[in-house]
Amino acid sequence: MCGIAGWIAGPERALTEDALKSMLQAIAHRGPDDQGTCNFRCAGTGHHVFLGHRRLAIIDPEGAHQPMCDAAAGLALTFNGEI
Repeated sequence: MCGIAGWIAGPERALTEDALKSMLQAIAHRGPDDQGTCNFRCAGTGHHVFLGHRRLAIIDPEGAHQPMCDAAAGLALTFNGEI
């Protein structure tokens, strides 16, 4: 099963991407096949969103890198499963 980590922080940004990397390292056994991160700031509120994913490739070993991000639309997605 894949591993997912992340948080939403207020505009003061108390945590950093290093904290996310530490979280992902702690769950490396959940997804040894790939790792990805994404962070962005919400335009309206200034909140910071951090998403991290450890992937266990079972069905599609070559594709499906996560988190999936669309910077132009301001969207990001990470999940355990398939579409």
